[in-house]
Amino acid sequence: MKYVLSTISVILLLIVVGGAAFYFGQTSIRSSSVLPTPTLTQNSANNQTPTSATVTTTKTIPAGGVLTYAAYTIDIPSDWTYTKNDGKDIDTLIIMKGDYRMQILQGGMGGAPCLYPGDPDVEGPSSRFTNFVEIMNPNGYLLRRGESLPQSAIGVCEKQKFGWEEPTSFGAISYLVPGRDSAVIQIMDAMVASLKKR
Repeated sequence: MKYVLSTISVILLLIVVGGAAFYFGQTSIRSSSVLPTPTLTQNSANNQTPTSATVTTTKTIPAGGVLTYAAYTIDIPSDWTYTKNDGKDIDTLIIMKGDYRMQILQGGMGGAPCLYPGDPDVEGPSSRFTNFVEIMNPNGYLLRRGESLPQSAIGVCEKQKFGWEEPTSFGAISYLVPGRDSAVIQIMDAMVASLKKR
């Protein structure tokens, strides 16, 4: 009888310790889960390592929602300014700091495939980029910032049903980057990574 009680006591102790470990393990997993920081993945032609673009203080701007395009929000740094043109069939959001500008345009425009190094030419309109950076949007959109050097304009394409295309679900997104400051461009990428439908 003495051994039976000892065995039962040990089993109960193991169940209590195991249950407590499981409970506190699940609690710590839940409390430490946060939204991922948007990461940028360079294409292999650039031979650069991926970088993270984070912006600390932001303001959320609502825009869009004309024709077939989504109404959306975008987070911009508090030291950037913006102008909006809300119309019935056109919506333009321009975000700026100094000579740097990002424009998101929604309106009546046709689509076009985006072509990158190694992609064959296609008939009809298309945009060919010499390099690109993939922007991982935590809201589920896969976007690419494409450049055709040495131009100071940059276009953004979205992975859609038939491949990479522009305009995106949010409209035609373009950057004007006269100084090509990579830190400022990464801030613009972080803004694109914050896009979500509302």
